Amino acid sequence: HGDTFDHFASIVAIFMWLKVLGIIKALNQPIATFVLLLSTIFTEVLFRAFLGVLSIIVVMFGHAFYLILGDGKSNKYCVDDEGATELTFGTMTCTVQSLYLMVLGKLDAPVAFADSHLAGGLFVAYSFLVVIVLLNILIAIVGDTYD
Repeated sequence: HGDTFDHFASIVAIFMWLKVLGIIKALNQPIATFVLLLSTIFTEVLFRAFLGVLSIIVVMFGHAFYLILGDGKSNKYCVDDEGATELTFGTMTCTVQSLYLMVLGKLDAPVAFADSHLAGGLFVAYSFLVVIVLLNILIAIVGDTYD
């Protein structure tokens, strides 16, 4: 019962602070311009299907990494929601989490892929596709929205 209330309260808190931003936006023109820019960028990113394409690519490479490194083939670990430690590529959830952390630069790729040359090659392809191509497309979307 307590967790459900806490989860609901956290969502309500986010909406409350968005409402505060709306009130401040009405009082200050520079903040209003900035908030309008952020909301336009957010809708552009969603409606231009950028997040959908990014999600499909992460799941696509996640499936490939899971098939190569899953089921105990890798000795790296991740932490799930309950705090339990699992193999980084042991489950599909941990694999997708690891790929997300790769985008943020949090995974030590040479150690994680030391046992598989194919996984190393997939990491290079994933890094190139997501970090270089898709993030530059995101920057272009933001720049186009700003103009």
